[in-house]
Amino acid sequence: MEELIVYGIFADLNLKSEKLYQEKLDTLFLENPDNKHLFQLELLSGNILESIIYITNHINLNNIKIELFKKNLAEYLKKLYLEMDIDYFCNLCHKIWNLRLPASVKNDEYFSILSYVYDGSCLGWEYARKNLEELFSHYE
Repeated sequence: MEELIVYGIFADLNLKSEKLYQEKLDTLFLENPDNKHLFQLELLSGNILESIIYITNHINLNNIKIELFKKNLAEYLKKLYLEMDIDYFCNLCHKIWNLRLPASVKNDEYFSILSYVYDGSCLGWEYARKNLEELFSHYE
């Protein structure tokens, strides 16, 4: 479920993430057809905004395995980091920080970098890269 939530967080910001979300949802639902949350999310397939609203309103993010969630989040962020332009990636991190992360993740010393991944200071991109790579290496 933690990986599904990670993909869901990114899904409305990135079409590739939406596809990964749907694939993971389908797999989890086939493995757990009696899970009411997965069933409801399957009913919402194709409507990513409604799916995200459902996740936000019905799945208690405080009850998930938070360390597994953080690890999945760091792995997916690293994947995007390696594929995207750094400017676009930093913008995405800032959006994720402001809109989607549970407080227990926002307050994590490694994930707090997402709030200021690139602050426009003279330290610039090298500072951002150093901090992002520290986040990724911590969760490897």
